[in-house]
Amino acid sequence: MSTRQKVLDYIREFQQDMNYPPSLRDVQYGCGLKSPSVATYHLASLRVAGLIEYEPEIARTIRIAGA
Repeated sequence: MSTRQKVLDYIREFQQDMNYPPSLRDVQYGCGLKSPSVATYHLASLRVAGLIEYEPEIARTIRIAGA
């Protein structure tokens, strides 16, 4: 499984379990990523692909696109 898919799955599961979106640090720790910048890179690639939506400067805005 690619890291990108792992991040997408984590976001989906976190939202279902917690009823609110994950933070950048939640994604980092939940996916076993080394740093916040690595998490940001993967989130940005998912955003460009149209799979997620978020406001970069606002906490807990990550969500699956169209959800």
